[in-house]
Amino acid sequence: MQTEFLLTLILGLTGCALAAKCFWAGRLRMQPGPAGARSRRAVLAAGAVLSLALLSCAVSDLVYDQLDPRGIMYNARFACHYEAEAELSRPLTAKHPAYDDEKATRVGDLITVVSWVDAEDNSGAVVRHPYKCVIHSSGGVDHLVSMDMK
Repeated sequence: MQTEFLLTLILGLTGCALAAKCFWAGRLRMQPGPAGARSRRAVLAAGAVLSLALLSCAVSDLVYDQLDPRGIMYNARFACHYEAEAELSRPLTAKHPAYDDEKATRVGDLITVVSWVDAEDNSGAVVRHPYKCVIHSSGGVDHLVSMDMK
């Protein structure tokens, strides 16, 4: 991952530098310039936008990897979803919240996930079931410690 990040960073910064040079050179001249120069500036500007997009993706991936190395928190959330669905009468109707709407905290090897799941009950009505799930994650293996669903 580090090599990919550094390569994307270098490409992104190079594209931004070229676009800035082209932009400011055109601004300082205050002349429209020949048609070829204008199209070259347009291509460089499009390249700069693409480079910025690649750079932002690389930075977001790096930040995510630093916050959750090896996907431990993600795996714990997934395990809690599985355990929550196991307690439902109609698990195929389960709808979990978006990743950002769940609260997951880690203290040592214990990961606590506080979330909810919407699912139909036996009468067909959709009911929200809040839950608190505690997972012990050690050595890449997750074990359920407790599951409290209301």
